[in-house]
Amino acid sequence: MSESRTTPRSGTSGWMHAGWRGTFYPRDLRPQDRLAFYAARFGSVEVDTSFYRLPARRSALAWSRSVPANFVFTVKASRRVTHVARLAAPDLELTALLRSLEPLGERIGPILFQLPPRWPCNTARLAAFLPRLSRDFRYAFEFPDPSWWSAAVYEPLARYRAAFCIRDAGTGPSPMEITTDFVYARLGGPGTPSQGGYGARALDDWAHRFSRWSAQGRAVYCYFGNHESCHGLRDAAELASRLASPARSASLPMGPERRSAHAHVA
Repeated sequence: MSESRTTPRSGTSGWMHAGWRGTFYPRDLRPQDRLAFYAARFGSVEVDTSFYRLPARRSALAWSRSVPANFVFTVKASRRVTHVARLAAPDLELTALLRSLEPLGERIGPILFQLPPRWPCNTARLAAFLPRLSRDFRYAFEFPDPSWWSAAVYEPLARYRAAFCIRDAGTGPSPMEITTDFVYARLGGPGTPSQGGYGARALDDWAHRFSRWSAQGRAVYCYFGNHESCHGLRDAAELASRLASPARSASLPMGPERRSAHAHVA
């Protein structure tokens, strides 16, 4: 990373949610113009449709042309890799995923592998998968099952400079484990998953953590998934406002965090 500090990026998972029409997006805004509207207000988005279907190259190219040069797309990997093959997908699947993202060019950020919610820890499968990934991209791994939250997983992630995805899915946050030179966080809401908004105190706490990690030289990507009633949009905007004013959160007490003993910082 060329800069010692970069502003953390706050956004949402996806930008085409039906409930945003007439609330966030003007009712007469064409669907193909929504990304540009979104990108004028946020610096990053997590592409979530790629979990179900890889984007056509022409779609990815249109996305790239719709956003400013400094906008960042992070991308959720195909469920064929994570949920069907459970990290044992053939090389053809991985190649197809990476090729579909080529039109995004320098706007591509980390690729997220979200593992199944009830798949218990399989360190052998993870250890075999990590060396197969192209070094041309960065990667984050989300582990919904707590059996993965251990040093046996953090160590191989750190060795291959992959991030442990910090998550908050309504039952409390995962460990604040830092395994590489960037942080990837997914915040699903403080109550029932995908519902409810974060209060001011919770957003202050997250802003302080992200500002601290950013000041240490780490890129930070945070995405909200609590889309009902546009809570995620409001939370992302509120967090972005706090992150734009580091002094506001600098005096707050630091929340729990842990840097992996194996973490590598470029």
